[in-house]
Amino acid sequence: MSDFLIPDNPEYSVEMRKLEVTDPAHAGLFNIMFGQLLENDAYFKAQVDQVKKDLEDMAGGEEISGIVQEQIGQVQDQIGELQQQLQNQIDTKVDKSILLSVIIPSTAWTGDTAPYTAQVAVEELTGSEQELIEVFVQYEASFDQKTAWAEAGIASGNNIQGAIILEALGEKPTVDIPIHILKRGDLGDNTSGAACDCVPLTEQQIEDIVSGTYEPGEDEPAACGCVPLTAGEIIDIVEG
Repeated sequence: MSDFLIPDNPEYSVEMRKLEVTDPAHAGLFNIMFGQLLENDAYFKAQVDQVKKDLEDMAGGEEISGIVQEQIGQVQDQIGELQQQLQNQIDTKVDKSILLSVIIPSTAWTGDTAPYTAQVAVEELTGSEQELIEVFVQYEASFDQKTAWAEAGIASGNNIQGAIILEALGEKPTVDIPIHILKRGDLGDNTSGAACDCVPLTEQQIEDIVSGTYEPGEDEPAACGCVPLTAGEIIDIVEG
């Protein structure tokens, strides 16, 4: 494991970018911020050591040395507070998205006429207002299962504590359907306004996913405009 390299002439900076909920939880980002704090620490130490040396040269007494030590302690306390603030931001970084595999039993659908509803247990769901989920049929599903999903006309749904609720406006499925639930953890709690600036999937994208012919290009737009998905991530989701 390598250590941070401190320059011979460290520079002090009061500027540091603020972590955003859309930032990747990557060492490269954190190292830049930790490195700046460490360089500030080295800058303070160099300045304090020089002042201490100058004062001791002039006074030559232990009293001056004690004052300088007290000042060093105060500076170190301030640095510690800054480091703790950064660590708090890192600790509150939102979790990564997770992909869940769920089976919707044909027996889960209730109602004699449309709309039909089905509630399926999913222990990973919390029901939080900030919990965004995306639901789609699995790539490995059979033709009959994909057809049942398409003909069901899943129009809406809701995530509650420990379960997902789906609503079908078309035909009631008569086969078990394997689906994926993408629980988005990279959006966080957007308290500045709307919960999410989502860009919905197009009808063609949904049709291609259901039929198993979806082939995203390099410039494929994300399902959600908040944090774009890469082409590789889209392929992984579609292929399971």
